[in-house]
Amino acid sequence: MHGYKRAEYKARQADPKVAAGLRKKALQWNLLSTKLAERRLLSGRSLEELRITLTLIEKLLLVNPDPLYLYNHRREVLNTPLNDVLSPETEAPALFVLSDELNLTALCLKRNPKAYGAWFHRKWSISFYMKQKSDSSIESLLANELELCSEFLTLDERNFHCWNYRRFVISCLISYFSSSKVAEKLIPNGSWNCCSYVMGPQLADSNTTVDIGLDSALETLMSDPNITIIITCEWEFTGLKIESNFSNYSAFHYRSKLLPLIWSLQGAKEGEVKLASDELEIIHQAIYTEPDDQSAWWYYRFILEWLETMLKRPDHLEALGEILKEESRIIQELIDAEDGNCKWGVISLHMTQAKLLSITESSDRSNIDDSKRCMEDLSRLDPDRTQR
Repeated sequence: MHGYKRAEYKARQADPKVAAGLRKKALQWNLLSTKLAERRLLSGRSLEELRITLTLIEKLLLVNPDPLYLYNHRREVLNTPLNDVLSPETEAPALFVLSDELNLTALCLKRNPKAYGAWFHRKWSISFYMKQKSDSSIESLLANELELCSEFLTLDERNFHCWNYRRFVISCLISYFSSSKVAEKLIPNGSWNCCSYVMGPQLADSNTTVDIGLDSALETLMSDPNITIIITCEWEFTGLKIESNFSNYSAFHYRSKLLPLIWSLQGAKEGEVKLASDELEIIHQAIYTEPDDQSAWWYYRFILEWLETMLKRPDHLEALGEILKEESRIIQELIDAEDGNCKWGVISLHMTQAKLLSITESSDRSNIDDSKRCMEDLSRLDPDRTQR
């Protein structure tokens, strides 16, 4: 969790009672690990043996939720074809029970909210279930997962594992609500492959997704009211998280990925300039509140580059130039308010001036001088990187 100091952790480990508890846990771990290793060497794979193996793995993960090989072993057991261990006339009980896997990963994440293996196994479990089911239970399941993400991010708003999982759940919802034409080619693997430039896959899958064509797929998906509501709600969610903490890099990153989709929904009505202006207003509040925080400055660079891409056409250059001039003025005011000691402000000022020079037909001497002055200020503020 953020805000948990390392010194406090070390002091806690030095406590005799804590040390005794850790020794007991180590002995328990070694005993269970030995039993699991012995079971792996057994030639028999009866249903009862598979269940014992799952129980051992669960006990080990509850002691230490980090080892990835335990989750791999568990998935290997859950994927065991039951026909190999049962006679043909026997009704095959399911080894995979979604609630068991979700409860297990929930307990693991309580012990370590940043356990990579636990987050991945939860994604795998959702995906595995969605491949087997196609009923309305999927919608309620994913809605519940989104609610859990919101609660988790209230406790630790910058946990990038949870943000990543939230995007995975959204991809599953997009897959669920998509029209049949698109849904046939969407795999619940975490990718928003209706628009591959937004999100790539989070799970490997032997069934490679088919390229359905960016423009046609995006148009088809965005015509679905359920999906437009999902995207809009995620956009608003990131905005709320940024307002509550301007240092939330994960929220800014997610917002940058949502921006092209929001543009496809409302850009034609309001225009690129209006959308970018709203984002720049959020950034201005962030950088004036905490000028040394890199999160908002990263998003600032992203917004200007996106806007430049959208407006760098002969009939839009004037509008782009006016925005860049205004941004240069605002950033310069911030630098002056910080007595010139605002490294990220100087970097951003140089960027805006460079973009302004690139769209002007004739070189403005004052802009060139300002750019040189920015480089001199950066050399003073960050001498270690002067030669870079």
